[in-house]
Amino acid sequence: MVPSRDLAARFEAYSDWRRRLSAGVLKLHEWLQEQDLADTQVDVRVQQLLERLHQDKLIVAFVAEFSRGKSELINAIFFADFGQRLLPSAAGRTTMCPTELLYDAQRPPSIRLLPIETRLKDATVAEFKNYADEWVTFALDLSSAEKMGEALSRVSQVKRVPVELARKYGLYGDGEDDIVAALEHGDEGSVDIPCWRHAVINFPHPLLQQGLVILDTPGLNAIGTEPELTLNLLPNAHALLFILAADAGVTKTDLEVWNQHLAGDDPATKAGRIVILNKIDGLWDELKTEDEINREIERQVKSTAHMLAIPQSQVYAADLSEDAVALARENARHLQLHSRTEFGAGDLLAPFDKPELHGTIDLLTCNPPYISSAKVDHMHQEIAAHEPHLAFDGGPFGVNILMRLLQDAPRFLNHNGWLAFEVGLGSFAEDREKQILHGREVVVHQRRLDTRLGGHPTGRRGRVTLLGHDPGSSVQKSVPRRRVLRASPCL
Repeated sequence: MVPSRDLAARFEAYSDWRRRLSAGVLKLHEWLQEQDLADTQVDVRVQQLLERLHQDKLIVAFVAEFSRGKSELINAIFFADFGQRLLPSAAGRTTMCPTELLYDAQRPPSIRLLPIETRLKDATVAEFKNYADEWVTFALDLSSAEKMGEALSRVSQVKRVPVELARKYGLYGDGEDDIVAALEHGDEGSVDIPCWRHAVINFPHPLLQQGLVILDTPGLNAIGTEPELTLNLLPNAHALLFILAADAGVTKTDLEVWNQHLAGDDPATKAGRIVILNKIDGLWDELKTEDEINREIERQVKSTAHMLAIPQSQVYAADLSEDAVALARENARHLQLHSRTEFGAGDLLAPFDKPELHGTIDLLTCNPPYISSAKVDHMHQEIAAHEPHLAFDGGPFGVNILMRLLQDAPRFLNHNGWLAFEVGLGSFAEDREKQILHGREVVVHQRRLDTRLGGHPTGRRGRVTLLGHDPGSSVQKSVPRRRVLRASPCL
């Protein structure tokens, strides 16, 4: 996979090529005029070419049924620096309307929403983009992840309307697969429908600033009910990512949508269709060997390519890295701890986010990345060369993962539970100072860390910080029969 920084550099090179090509076209036009070889028709064609170069965008569409991990991928690519998921990505339906993620320097950061009622008007979404008063606009506060998340959560809003009105909108048909077919019906004669027909998120991400546009679709049923998707947006996308569940493979619905709306007949179009078998970490099984699991993944890739009639080179299996979990399992067996140790692959506390663990953990530990992004590239090679970049990069201020941990940990800890993690010097107030953490009073204990190997500093200087409720408690109380949870960020 190409790192986001490398991808941004490639987009910058592409933008630079467009600028140089535009300059060359202008010089050619000037030379034609000097030689009296230009006329009105040439002038118009040159102007059209320059406008096309200036407005050129690379459009990538994400298409998937609900709960395939599509929103998680978009969150990871574009909103990781905020330290939390901004686009709704809970189980079930999340994005309820086609959503474009782009950057327009002429507009402030915002989310614009086209009301669902516009489906009764005789105009396309593209035409509505010329009429600002038809849209509902909310500003994006880039300094607040909470406010960003609140604004972007509107793409998942639904409302209850009479069935007859849903029919007029083209969103409901008796016995048909439609955009609201899977939604829970309320009182007799009413149904939930999306509040919005289309959303446009204007966000200054480096990739978007270079001309990338992401089209996020709201599930497979919506493709057949929104003409703008099938006739304009999807056919004009330069690349399309079709996201499937690795354990289920190609379902009947997946195959129907692929054949009817996505595959295309043109060879160039087919070459831009990429299939992602997402969440293959769900295929890992402690009772199978690594070779058996890899063969199962290979079978899914071959089967998917065969059913969709595309080369295997266009099918990618995506997962969270299982290597660390596999090593931890091996260590547990070596130490004879496997019978009372549970492992999960995921991002921070996600694998253990279940009601039976909430409020039950005695000690939660984590070693999050806490170096600011600007300093990561200047680290000593004896450190940086042996770990992934994201193992060190804590975001602009070095606290992105840490803030997520502090937000989620209280949900898991019991009344006397402790949270232990390593942070940089100065990240917290002085030792034993009481602080309020998400509405809960805690005591901060810090111990300076200056690890040396062979008499030489390793460069890892920071503090081990303990957050707990009872200042008289001790982390040494976390002995067998107590619940200890170790969290790791997704790298």
